[in-house]
Amino acid sequence: MAVLLVLPAALRLTATRQAEAVPHWLDDAFGGNRPSQARTAADLLAVAVLALAVLSTIFLPATRFGERQLPSSPPALLDTPDARGAIHILAAAKDVPELVDKLSALPEVGAIRTATQFLPPDSGAKVAALRRLAAFTPFELARRPAPDETMLRDSIADLQEQLAAITQASASSDELRAAANRLRRAIELFAAPQPPMREAITGLEAALFGGLGGVAARVQELAVLQPPSVSDLDPQLLRRFVSPDGLWRIEVMPRSGIGELSFAAALRQTVPQAAGEPVVALMRNEMIQHEAYLAVATALVAAAMLVLAALRSVRGLIMTVAPAAAFITLAAAVTVLLGISLNAAMLAGISAAIAVLMACSMLLARRFAAAGAPVKPAALPLRAAVLAPVTLAFAAAPLMISSRPAVAELGAALTLLMIIAAFLVAVLVPAMARWLSALTEPEVAKRRSV
Repeated sequence: MAVLLVLPAALRLTATRQAEAVPHWLDDAFGGNRPSQARTAADLLAVAVLALAVLSTIFLPATRFGERQLPSSPPALLDTPDARGAIHILAAAKDVPELVDKLSALPEVGAIRTATQFLPPDSGAKVAALRRLAAFTPFELARRPAPDETMLRDSIADLQEQLAAITQASASSDELRAAANRLRRAIELFAAPQPPMREAITGLEAALFGGLGGVAARVQELAVLQPPSVSDLDPQLLRRFVSPDGLWRIEVMPRSGIGELSFAAALRQTVPQAAGEPVVALMRNEMIQHEAYLAVATALVAAAMLVLAALRSVRGLIMTVAPAAAFITLAAAVTVLLGISLNAAMLAGISAAIAVLMACSMLLARRFAAAGAPVKPAALPLRAAVLAPVTLAFAAAPLMISSRPAVAELGAALTLLMIIAAFLVAVLVPAMARWLSALTEPEVAKRRSV
């Protein structure tokens, strides 16, 4: 910055004051020494820019102030006990299901947490199934007397024949055939090389069915239980979500990628009694927005008074203030269309760009006002009005390669703002000078057109 701005300015101030012998080509471009076709094209471009700036005034009320969601910003912490970044809603127990359905339909909502979410899912259906099962479950398993060896041998042979019939039946599925083959192979290994003894059969029955008595008793105990309710929750968890007077807390978390202010605005519009950090940020944003409008209006009025006092010309005032007003409306349109919330750094960058734009516009307005008079030795050339914001844009551009996302975004914003300021100075001020000259000096304009 010192090399690009301070050093050239110091050399210019200490140099010998003399008028330029030959006008620079940039001075000719900004002045009136260009072909009529180029002037017509420049006038059309200026008219288009002014029309776009006037149309962009509709975006001023939609401008948002706050912190933009950067890629490095942490999302809402959904797993924390206090649900940071969530919006809290208090409602009666009978109104909770309706509110949950209404909030679930919002595209900005990512998750909803209530006291019922901590209960086992489908507990009522599971208890009903246990009650139906309890009617068919004995309290104790009946023990039959041990069979003799002849009956045991006949039972094993009969079971193997039935399993063989299952494997050969055409109606059997592949899974059933495979299971029958595995069971048949296990019985063959158990009964070979000689039929099992009575003690082996008794041990096998105890291993396979010995635990069914405990299972049946457990089913009988669970069948008489009532489905768990909110009152069965942990006392600390219950105090968090249900108040002593019966009010329920609903915690709503934003969807990934949704800004804090957009999330708060959507929920406050749906449920006006919503509260939480995002709602506080939204209210703070609204207050800042109101005060920012007053501050911008006051600053513009004060700047206009200073410009009028410095130039002593209404014509120069119009040429200075109009580009600044166009810059404000165009910046509002860009921020709204891109979904950017203006934070403190961006507001400072916009203020700096407006100051540079008005200073450069004043320089051009002063030179155009003295176009018919001899050039004073201390007067700066016309190209200096555009080179200043362009130089500032190149000075801020290296910030875009910063490893910190906030600094990189600030550098990109400053570079873009300075380029827009240079563009408005180069397009609007010379065109407005010609238009105002045509209105105030019709005879001179007529001679120039001839």
